[in-house]
Amino acid sequence: MRMEDLEAHKDEVHGDDWLSDLFEAIRTVETGKLPFRGRDAVGDNGKSLGPMQIQMKYGRDCGIAGNYEMVKAEHYAKKCMLNYWHRYCMLALVFGNMEILARVHNGGPMGYT
Repeated sequence: MRMEDLEAHKDEVHGDDWLSDLFEAIRTVETGKLPFRGRDAVGDNGKSLGPMQIQMKYGRDCGIAGNYEMVKAEHYAKKCMLNYWHRYCMLALVFGNMEILARVHNGGPMGYT
């Protein structure tokens, strides 16, 4: 099956707002109620930055232009996450499998086990 075919039917599997809900759930788990929606959050002993707590290797691996510090901006972090998911778990992204997406975000390409 071609990617275009999968994308044409994705709304039959899940609604339009599922991705926004997933981003918000991840941000809430990662940085909770910190000021500025976690923009200045530093976690994992300094290894993770921003509202989505993205580590440097993840930030580089997502393949978008910019420097690592840009993951502090929520819109940039979301774009980075989308690219990362597109690379490592495209079918989960197309079909809205939020569990796999969250696991890959948290645990890397093979997911959290």
